[in-house]
Amino acid sequence: MHPGSSPGQAAEHADNRELNELSGCVIGCAFTVLNTLGVGFLEKVYENALAYEFRAAGLPAVQQYAAKVHYKDILVGDYFADLLVNDPRLRGGRLRSN
Repeated sequence: MHPGSSPGQAAEHADNRELNELSGCVIGCAFTVLNTLGVGFLEKVYENALAYEFRAAGLPAVQQYAAKVHYKDILVGDYFADLLVNDPRLRGGRLRSN
């Protein structure tokens, strides 16, 4: 910890560093897919390739993750994320795509 900084600031910097590393890895995976496949395929092809690259990089990933959407205590619909990456609930296999 730097002189004059609080433990909260040190934790925030650690969180920012982790987020920056994750962002760099995700962007790198995306560029690998684009540079390898090029353009012109349907979205699902890129999603599958990107999921592969995430897993190869050691990032847990689930495709087509379904989430319930609530508004003011009522269920208003379902949302399907194309890819859910590095979510803490993914560690240990607790989440699965539907």
